[in-house]
Amino acid sequence: MKDIIKNFKIKGKLIKISEVKNGLVNKTYLIKTNKALYLLQKINHYVFKNPDKLMHNINIVTKHLNKKRTRTLEIIKTVDNKLYYYDDVNYYRIYKYIVDLKNVEVINNKTRTNIIVKTKNIVRHIHLRFAKKTSSLPRRCFLLPIILKKRC
Repeated sequence: MKDIIKNFKIKGKLIKISEVKNGLVNKTYLIKTNKALYLLQKINHYVFKNPDKLMHNINIVTKHLNKKRTRTLEIIKTVDNKLYYYDDVNYYRIYKYIVDLKNVEVINNKTRTNIIVKTKNIVRHIHLRFAKKTSSLPRRCFLLPIILKKRC
């Protein structure tokens, strides 16, 4: 993983890399430096057939949300100023780690219903707002890089 990480503009000296075992789609690693924490993801290109369009869409939405001062992902670019790194086999991306994020793995029906309603409304808004700017991924594949303000 060190060979992958050196291709990104992360701050500080690398201290530790540990696998995050609760991911569902992508293989994820926590990167700790003496200055910050990051998440490295090996993008599952069997699920996401076009990582370039995927990252393009995520970048457009996160830029928009940052302008509105909405808490969202921060993409760490490569040393070549790209949104992801490709090593001729796999695709990788890095996000700045969000320290106080609450990860919900088991949810009850009420919480699930609330999440589904909020997510559908947000995705509908984003899809309408960015339909011309985003690449041609189907609406169902439009990943939502936002952290809801209300916790589950």
